[in-house]
Amino acid sequence: MRRFTTEGVVGIIGCLMGFGILAGVSGRSEAFWFSEPEERILVVGVPSEFQPYLAKFLAEEGVPYRLDARTRTFYVTAEPIGILEKAQKVRPIDTIARRGLLERRLEKEFRRRWPKVEDPRVCLAFPDYIRDKQPDAEPIAFILARGLSKSAAEEAKLLVAETVSGLPLKNIAVVGADWRPGPAYGSGGEGRTRIARRD
Repeated sequence: MRRFTTEGVVGIIGCLMGFGILAGVSGRSEAFWFSEPEERILVVGVPSEFQPYLAKFLAEEGVPYRLDARTRTFYVTAEPIGILEKAQKVRPIDTIARRGLLERRLEKEFRRRWPKVEDPRVCLAFPDYIRDKQPDAEPIAFILARGLSKSAAEEAKLLVAETVSGLPLKNIAVVGADWRPGPAYGSGGEGRTRIARRD
C-alpha cells in the first residue's frame, strides 16, 4: 500500500497552516520588534533544524523578524524578495531561501496579473528534505487564490509549472477558487503526485 510520508508533505502542511487553511493548536511565537509594523511572509514551513541558521542570517543582516513556531513561518517587515535573494547564497539555508524566493516572486506576479484576487499565495514542496524519497519523487504545489476564475486558474498553474523547474502540471492544485481540481489529485489514478511516495 502506498502512502505519503510525513516528511514529504510537511512543507505543504506548514504552508497551509501559515495561510490559515488548516487549523492547529496555538504555539510559541518569537518576535524581534517591539511595535506592530506590517508583516510580510518571508518563508513558510521552515524545518526546525534550519530555523537557527535562518534566524542567525536575519540577525546578521539586521532584519527584524518574527517566527511563528506553530506554523514554522518567518515574518519580516522589509521586502522579502531582496532578503531571500541574499539568503539563497548562504548555506545551509540556500535551498529554503530559493523555495521562498520562488513563492514570493510568483505571488508578486499573481498580484500583477490578477489584481482582484484576494491575497494570492503559492506553496511549494520539494523532495530535497525527504530522507526516504523514491528516485522519481516530484515537487508539488498549491496555489491559494480566492476569487480566481477557472480559466485564470489554469493560466496560474501554467505559470507556476513554467517557473518551477521539474514541477509537473499534474502536481499543482488550486485552493480557494470557485472550482475543484480533477481526479488526478485524489487517491487513485495515474496522474496522482508521486512526491514522498513509498511502499
